[in-house]
Amino acid sequence: MLEDLPSELFCFICQHLAAEDLLRLSRASKRCHNVTIFQSEEAWRACYLAAGFPPPPASSQSTTPWLKLYKDRYVTSARNRRLDRRVRSIQLHSREQTIRRQLSTLHNEITIERSRWQHALDEIKALKRAQLVHSAKGAWAPTSVQQQWDTITSASPVDIAGRLSSLENDVKVSMTLICGACHQYLRVPDYTCWIHGLLAGNEA
Repeated sequence: MLEDLPSELFCFICQHLAAEDLLRLSRASKRCHNVTIFQSEEAWRACYLAAGFPPPPASSQSTTPWLKLYKDRYVTSARNRRLDRRVRSIQLHSREQTIRRQLSTLHNEITIERSRWQHALDEIKALKRAQLVHSAKGAWAPTSVQQQWDTITSASPVDIAGRLSSLENDVKVSMTLICGACHQYLRVPDYTCWIHGLLAGNEA
């Protein structure tokens, strides 16, 4: 609406604005920078100070118009703000990429450890059943079970117990690695970690 006002009326309004309002208007309206008769040096001085720019040297005040001082400061300030925004954007993008890589690493570590964990659990079950076969001392067992664990039961009970202990330790190590990865990358609290409960149960 201000753009459509006659130049004389527009100039009169601008000359009677407070410094802060003049500052807002000068930033919002291109007309403020194109019309030269509506502003006085005092008005541009008020606009310059309202923008919070540091006072220029005394020599500059006497030789350089306040309009030029304001424009120079305003352009420099705007350029610096754009540069700061770009730097922050680059930093945020870099941080985002780092977090994505960490999450990918975490996912791979957990997948590998879960696979090892599952294989160890399966072998533990087989070994425990083999121990039952040994302890049965010839008691009846389904043919499929007997065939499945022929290789395992051919080992001595001492070997089976040693392997079982080793596998249970491997499972605990895998659980600890997964648990540590979750706490390192995802900041999971101890009391919400289900692996903490399992480890506590194993230690008990």
